[in-house]
Amino acid sequence: MKRFSLPLFWKFTIALTGIVTIFGTVNVVLIWREVYEPLGQELESRGLFIARNLASQAVAPMLYDDVVTLQKLIDNVREIDSTIEYIFILNGGKEVTAHSFQDAVPPALIAANTVLPGKETNIRSIIPSERRDYVIRDMAVPILDGRIGAVRIGLAEKPIRDKVQETINIFFLMVGAFLTIGIAGAFVFA
Repeated sequence: MKRFSLPLFWKFTIALTGIVTIFGTVNVVLIWREVYEPLGQELESRGLFIARNLASQAVAPMLYDDVVTLQKLIDNVREIDSTIEYIFILNGGKEVTAHSFQDAVPPALIAANTVLPGKETNIRSIIPSERRDYVIRDMAVPILDGRIGAVRIGLAEKPIRDKVQETINIFFLMVGAFLTIGIAGAFVFA
């Protein structure tokens, strides 16, 4: 009976492919966890800073029912940060006082996130029904401990996801280059 034996080139190639695949998979998971999560936390921190700042600036206009000033505040904040999907301010009766939407604020969005009594903030991830691949981090911050209303800001995760995906794509190109060089080296050594 003849024993089957792989040529040395194929042994090198299989071993190299296995090692590079395992290495690549582990690194993609690590990149996702070690880059995406901190960037997501930074997005939340930035959003909460903006929302708290807006809530503190909105106190006087809310008390005097100055909708024009509230709208100017929202427009100014929206111009500063391109990742802001929307901003709206609710009064104590949970009615929209000012917003950044073209038309009206969707009623489902108003009910999607509220600040619970005694809490300083509430953050939820919202996936719009019309765009399942799009995630928005919705942040709710009370105005004057929630007695006169709340500020809601939605920040898009897409820039973060795009940056992490770009990093992973570059990594895959590097892995492909290493694999190609390794197979060429296996051919030479075999």
